[in-house]
Formats: sequence, structure tokens, C-alpha cells
Amino acid sequence: MSNLTRNAVTTQEIDPEVKSMFMPNEEVLLIASQGRGLPGGSITTPDKIYVTNMRVLYKDPKLFGLKARINDIAYRDISNIELKRGVFSTEIQLIVRFNSKPEKLPAVDKQTAQQLNMLIQKGIRGELPRQIMTAEKNAPVQAKEPSDPLKELERLGELKQKGLITEEEFQRLKVELLKRF
Repeated sequence: MSNLTRNAVTTQEIDPEVKSMFMPNEEVLLIASQGRGLPGGSITTPDKIYVTNMRVLYKDPKLFGLKARINDIAYRDISNIELKRGVFSTEIQLIVRFNSKPEKLPAVDKQTAQQLNMLIQKGIRGELPRQIMTAEKNAPVQAKEPSDPLKELERLGELKQKGLITEEEFQRLKVELLKRF
């Protein structure tokens, strides 16, 4: 597999353990792997970053893949991304709020690192295609009041009109809404 999958991420390329963590409507935008032969890379089990429309998932396998650490980082929790360019590759560091040390992915080819940087920066700003944002950072969580089905349907129509959801998603959500009422 190449270090970068461009707009054609197939389900076979996604690690099954990571795939099981996906939420409904979550789409993988980019998969970045450590270079196997690059300084700092892993020959047997390279680390991977999955950039989705909702978050960044980072898999760090150990013991030839028998163990793994999977980090799930929401865009709202990423304060910055740093690229440390070397002669042969780039180390990516995600600076995460509430974490004393950055998440590091060494030995990524330079072009992939640049694309990761661009996508994660867009995710932080809420500009990814079909990005679903969670509640605002410091906004208090409010109890949900029973909603009016007509208002909910209007809201879904606005989301579709703005291009935030597709026609298929609109139809599915409309059916779910009508079932509830």
C-alpha cells in the first residue's frame, strides 16, 4: 500500500479495529502510514493516521501487531499540528489540549505530511466536506426539549440546501424523524 490514498479510500485499506470505531456518516479522507524504510519508521508494523470528516484516529501497533494503542482525537481538541521536516521524511506532531506531550507520527513522506497538515487544519477550523462538529468547546450542554417535527423537518431541509447533508441522508433522516412522531 502506498503512503497516501487519494480520494479513493477503500474499506479494505482501513484497519478492521479502527473501522469498528467509526460513527455513522464518518468518512475517511486520508490514510497516512509511516515509511517502512525511512529513518524512524517501523519495518514490521508501521503507525497509521486516519483523517476523517469527524476526527483523527492514530494507530500505534506494538509486538508485530499483537498489541496496539489507538488514539481518537476530536478536531476541537487539537490546538496545533507541527511538521518537523528531515532530510528523508517528516515527523508529524499533533498538539492536543489536555495532553502533556504531543502525539507523534515519525517517518511520513513529505507530500503526505503536507496533505495531512492541510486536512487537519481544515478540520480544526470546521471546513472539511461533510464535517460534523460536536458541541462548541465551552458551550454548556443544554437539556434537549421535545422538538416540533415540522421545525425538525425544516432544519433538515436547510442542512440539505446548504450542502451539509446529501439527498440520501436527508431522506433517511426524514424517515427516522417521521417514525419518532
